[in-house]
Amino acid sequence: MNVFVKLIVTVKLKGLSLGRFLTKTKAMVKAQEDNPTMVPGLDPDAPTVKLKIKAIDDKNTERKVLVQKVKDLTGEIKDLITEVTNIMTSDWAPAIQKAADGDANFVKTLCFSSKGEDKTPPVVTINNSIPTIINLTTNQSLKQEMEVINSNTKGSRLPAGAKDCAIFLLVGTTEPTDIFKMTYLGVTQKGKFSHTFVTADIGKTAYYIAVYTSKITGKPVSTVSIIAKLTIT
Repeated sequence: MNVFVKLIVTVKLKGLSLGRFLTKTKAMVKAQEDNPTMVPGLDPDAPTVKLKIKAIDDKNTERKVLVQKVKDLTGEIKDLITEVTNIMTSDWAPAIQKAADGDANFVKTLCFSSKGEDKTPPVVTINNSIPTIINLTTNQSLKQEMEVINSNTKGSRLPAGAKDCAIFLLVGTTEPTDIFKMTYLGVTQKGKFSHTFVTADIGKTAYYIAVYTSKITGKPVSTVSIIAKLTIT
């Protein structure tokens, strides 16, 4: 028998893995059960502590089931993510690309992204002026009137180098990207312009673009400009 001058009982349970913790504490309880008279009156007693250790063991078993369930669910989620990604990439993206017809804004509206060279032509000005349509109104059924002003002077006077101002129209639901998909209506030199629609156009949206015509070439100096729109009534 080892007898120490000053004996200190230690418990080395911290830092153990759960398996080693359960093995050791079960052994400690069994030792008390096998030797009940060695330390009488332990509080809490061995049966009480044994129940607590069993509760740890039971909850660990339950946790193992839940951990496996989490692993299974994680795998299922991963498979679904792959499936949805493939749908968006292989099915939806090509369909949207075909429908977009090169329109990046169309793609953005549907929450997709796009890449590629921007083919949108720049707005060409004459003396840094862009014709701007203002006061687009309907004072008479089927008839829309407007004013076209010089963006620099805010007046109707044409900038030097401009022969006149050409007006283009598109009736539809999507804003035009250039004048090539629009109808040429005519020109204005003094800023006033109007157009009359047919009854079938009621409820639709009229999109207008005004562009300067060059004195030298007699052609529009730009294929794009500021868009004005108004519902046809």
